Amino acid sequence: MSRRAIVRSICTCCIGRDALVLRDFDRPVQVYGYDPTLGSQMFRTVSAALAYTHPADGRLYLLVVHQAIEIPHLDHHLLCPMQCRVNDVDFNETPRFLLKKVTKETHAIVVPDPESETGTLSLPFLLKGVTSYLPVRKPTMAEWNSDLHPIIDLTSEHLDWDPTSTSPLMDC
Repeated sequence: MSRRAIVRSICTCCIGRDALVLRDFDRPVQVYGYDPTLGSQMFRTVSAALAYTHPADGRLYLLVVHQAIEIPHLDHHLLCPMQCRVNDVDFNETPRFLLKKVTKETHAIVVPDPESETGTLSLPFLLKGVTSYLPVRKPTMAEWNSDLHPIIDLTSEHLDWDPTSTSPLMDC
C-alpha cells in the first residue's frame, strides 16, 4: 500500500508581538496550523516596523514589512523570502561556512541602499543553530517619527500579496 503526502506551504510574512504596527489593511485572514485538528484562528494583515542596528557601523535602520500576518502571541517574526524577492529584496540564506566564495552579500538580506541611488546594503544574518535570523527589536515612536533613520521596505505595500495566486509573479 502506497501513501501519497501532499505538502502545502503558505508563503506570507508573519509579525510577532515586538513590532510597531503602522497600518491595518482591514483584510483579516484565517490561519491554520500544521495540525488541522487544532482548528484555525483569525489574524490581522498589517504593515509593521522593526528596528535593526547594522553591526558594521551601528547605524539604525527601520525595516518595514507590509501585508504581513500579525500574530500577537508570537515571540519572533517570520520573513517569507518570496514575498521579499518580489519587492526587489535579495534573500541569500545559505550560511557562509557552506560556500566556497564568500562576499558581503553572502548570508544576508540585500536591499537597495536607501542613501544611494545605485548601491546596495547588506543586512547580514546571524545563526542560532540552523536558523538564520536578523537581530531586530520594536522601534520606539520617537525613532519612527524622527526622520533620522533610513526606512527600508522589505515587502511591497502596493502589490496585493496572495500566496495562492497562480500568476508567475506570485507563484510560490
